[in-house]
This record gives sequence, structure tokens and C-alpha cells, in this order.
Amino acid sequence: MAIKISLTKGFDDDTFDTYVPQLSDNADIQNAFELFYYGDSTSGNTEGDVSLHKNIVDFDTRITSNTTFITGHDGTTENIHGTMAGSEVVGTLDTQTLSNKTLSSPTLSGTTTATSGTIALGTNSSAITANSATISATEIGYLDSASANIQTQLNSKASNTDPVITGEINTTGNVIGHITINSKSTSYTLVLSDDGDFLEFTGSSAGSLTVPTNASVAFPIGTVITVLQAGTGQVTITPATVDVVINSTPGLKTRAQWSVVTLIKRGTNTWLATGDLSA
Repeated sequence: MAIKISLTKGFDDDTFDTYVPQLSDNADIQNAFELFYYGDSTSGNTEGDVSLHKNIVDFDTRITSNTTFITGHDGTTENIHGTMAGSEVVGTLDTQTLSNKTLSSPTLSGTTTATSGTIALGTNSSAITANSATISATEIGYLDSASANIQTQLNSKASNTDPVITGEINTTGNVIGHITINSKSTSYTLVLSDDGDFLEFTGSSAGSLTVPTNASVAFPIGTVITVLQAGTGQVTITPATVDVVINSTPGLKTRAQWSVVTLIKRGTNTWLATGDLSA
């Protein structure tokens, strides 16, 4: 099998064909292209009175070699786009689609766009590095099935208003809390929203604080309520019924103005009153 090259005379534009023998190695390929550029492989760009042009009109076969680049007559490297040994040759100036290619340590400039398919990052612990920051494969896994940005996802979680935390909270610094202060004038019966509150009685007359049954108001066991006698009127801690037991010593009354008493629920209907009390 041979390659046919059509050459054109310089004077009358007649064409004639020449054939390059079977190309078996890189040297043969180089000679063929020198013939294409210069007129022959050794003597320059003319042969007698024939002026040869740089156009290959027709090939009756394809180059069967692994060579993908050749050096032109001006010393520049030309790229071949076509098929060599059954494989597509990648041209430096072409726009092509690559399939099943492996790139070793490629450097990509500009924007990399994946229009379809999956970008597999493998199992490396450091999957992506950008601006000296590394996103691990585990961290990338946190985004699996995410349908919104991180802030939107956080906002959709449980509200920070009256959150319920189960279990212990361990801290190494200060825990700063601000309790709710509710002022009461005289007598008052506890309600569920009083859990954790600070109740201050401001009246000048004696009053009472009634603790309801669990059947009436189901305070969680461990509820803590603080009571302050802010006025001159003494406050008596009173069980709603005989079912409610309030343990204390020496009694269930605030001792004087500015006395503070803490109520702690210890059981279903069992409470402890502790603080500045009197009988």
C-alpha cells in the first residue's frame, strides 16, 4: 500500500501524481512530508521546472504510525488530526471530545464545567484543595442529597427559640443565661410556662404561691422555679391538694423582704422548697 500525493506544476497548473512507498517507520513518514513541503526529501522546494505547492490533494490510505506531530518546512510543529493505528489523534488547535482518557496530574486553567455524568473523586482523604484549604471526601459526603445552601439548611432545622436538649451539656467556659423575671402582686398559681422563671412578689400584703398537681400542670421532673419576696408581704408556698407534697425546713413561708426560695420538682407530685424560709 502507498500514499498518493497530487503535485501541481508552477507554470500551467497541470497536476501529476506521485506515490510514496509503504511507510514502515518514522523516517519514512518524515521523508514523505519533506517531499510534500520541499519537492523531495533532500534537495529543496523545486525539481527542474516544476514548482510544487503545499497541498496534499488525496491520500489512498492513512498513515499507520504512532507519530502524532511532524516538523514543517518552517521549523514549526504541525499537528495531525485524523486516525492513526485506529486511534483518534488529539490536535492542539482542534475542539474535540475525549472519551475514556486518563490524564496524569493535569493542570486546568479557566473554568472547568461538567455538563453531564459524574465527577468521581476517589477515596483519598483530601479530595479537593482550593486557596490552601482542603475539603475532605468525608466533608463532601455531608453535601449528599443537599437541596439548598448551608445557611438555608441550618435555618430549616429546629428553632433556637425554646430548644429541647436531651442529655448533658459539657462546657469548659462560662454558661451565660438570662432567666425570665415575672412580677406578681399577691397570690398566684404556677403554670407550665413558669418553668425556669424568677417570680418576684411585690405586694405589701401577705400572699401565697400555689403548686398545682401533676394531673393539672405536668411540670417535668427537675423543674426549678425561683421565688423572691420583693415587697413587704410575706409569701407562703402552698400545695394545691393533699396529693402535692412540698418538703422544706423550717417552714413554707419567706422569712422577710428580699428572702429567696427555690422550688425543685423531685417526683410526680413531690417538690422541695429551699432557701430563706420560716415556719
